[in-house]
Amino acid sequence: MNVTPQISESTADEKLLLLHDLIDSFRAHDPGQLLDQIVTAAQQLTAARCAGVVETDAVDGEFRQVHVHTAGRSEPPGRAVVHGPPPDSLPEPFPEFLRLLTAAAEPVRLGGDFGFLGTCLPLNTHGRAFLWVAGRPFDDRDESLLVRFAIAAGRALDASSDFVAAARMLQAVHAFTAPRR
Repeated sequence: MNVTPQISESTADEKLLLLHDLIDSFRAHDPGQLLDQIVTAAQQLTAARCAGVVETDAVDGEFRQVHVHTAGRSEPPGRAVVHGPPPDSLPEPFPEFLRLLTAAAEPVRLGGDFGFLGTCLPLNTHGRAFLWVAGRPFDDRDESLLVRFAIAAGRALDASSDFVAAARMLQAVHAFTAPRR
């Protein structure tokens, strides 16, 4: 005896509401806000004076600041510092520290009073990004912590971006499920 389960038919309005709620849920994952939280966490976890994310181009040896936290202030992506943080809060050779990341295959750690530590932020993009912290001497433990944190942060940023892309795709589905007139 074949018993077919009874599936209640949703109304068109219920289907649209369901899709709308799902799209809103996916949009709640803001990559920019997550990046701010990641940079803040890196700065606090390592007790650094400043932290940031930089995109690099190994071919040209160029870099572009994506997000920077210095001395208690944040420069989010929309207002990212292009040539490095304000010169009054960071040492003069700081842009050269960032330039070292453009060709780095391993974490970069520089000693001295100021100190600098940068590691790859693994993202599923065509470019390369690095998470860096600076402002105090760093040791092997700090490097291990930042590397592991950057791996987790990269996965979270990718997932957040995937949610945004999925929300856009669901908007197309939503357009096709609108009631026919």
